[in-house]
Amino acid sequence: MTQEWKCPNCGWVHAEVPQEDVQATIMQAAVESFVHHQNNPNIMNIYLTCWSKDCGTPSSQFVPAQPGDAPALANLPAIVIPKKKTSTGGAS
Repeated sequence: MTQEWKCPNCGWVHAEVPQEDVQATIMQAAVESFVHHQNNPNIMNIYLTCWSKDCGTPSSQFVPAQPGDAPALANLPAIVIPKKKTSTGGAS
């Protein structure tokens, strides 16, 4: 099942998709439409921010959605949740 995330700023709920899937979709769209999205570094940004009009909160700030946050059967916009970086420093 797809993980759902909620924007803490506006409350919109989004469905998490793997970054690799988004990149593949962007490349496929570029091939099919001859638009060179792969050369546009900003195209990935739409999947890293809230889709609600005038919000734009980074997806790194999203929180897990709870049951009832989104209407049943709602079409949720896709979002990439950046993986948390963990420090690997430690004892030898």
